[in-house]
Amino acid sequence: MFDDDKRQDPQTHKDDHNNGRGRDDDERREPPGRIIHPRPTHGEPMRGRLAKSKNAMATEFPMFTYDELRTQSGLVAIWRGCVQPIQPRDAEARLLLDDLSHDRPVYQAADEIRHLPGCTERHCEHAWMNQDLNLGRRFDLHLKYTGGEALPRCYVLSPTLEKLKHTWADGAICAFMDSNKNWRRGVDTVADFIPHVLIWLVKWMVFDATEVWIGSEHYSAPGYHLEFLHRNDLCWCGSGLVYRRCHRIQDQIDAGLAPPKKLLRASAIQNLRWLQRH
Repeated sequence: MFDDDKRQDPQTHKDDHNNGRGRDDDERREPPGRIIHPRPTHGEPMRGRLAKSKNAMATEFPMFTYDELRTQSGLVAIWRGCVQPIQPRDAEARLLLDDLSHDRPVYQAADEIRHLPGCTERHCEHAWMNQDLNLGRRFDLHLKYTGGEALPRCYVLSPTLEKLKHTWADGAICAFMDSNKNWRRGVDTVADFIPHVLIWLVKWMVFDATEVWIGSEHYSAPGYHLEFLHRNDLCWCGSGLVYRRCHRIQDQIDAGLAPPKKLLRASAIQNLRWLQRH
């Protein structure tokens, strides 16, 4: 049996400790540290190019919703929205298609591509125009942009593109060859990339119905790239790197103008690092 007189309430014991020497020791001891003076905060919530594209897209293409994805390599801006490049009752649609077939300038308003107002060109008819082109389709698009040197990537979520031409291996559309600098780094935004996507969609609708791709085309072949591009031109792949530091060596290998990769010098292999990451 325990002696009731010797029992001690835990709270009483705690109070005795606080009233005694232990409390004085706690007050005298300071944890190690240093004095910090606050500074004014600075910076945007995202990198400059991403912020610029986000604002431009919200202004020029409000039909697109915006989202962000954080990855190990950084922030990825994502847009998704529906577009209808040609209105089904556009009386000047045939004139627009003729202009595109001759690489003439066209007019873009919101998500539509129209015949250029005040156009003085002499237009002509094409045999493929007499087919059912089904130009009034809507497209659900998904765009990604990292804010770096690489071009934005655009994917058509619907309708499913049964016939593929001028697309990348991951399904992204190839609106133009990047070496032509149709999209200027540090100046243009994703909103400046969308009109090229709209033109691509118009051309694809014609191709889907007629097997004819209207307008000029670049060939996707190693020999063509080596002949068409200079060493310091932007690479055709849209990476933002110059050709000699991106696909040039691989094109030489594929064209039979360079030894296989395993026989290349170490300095040349360094230029293939981007290919290994994509």
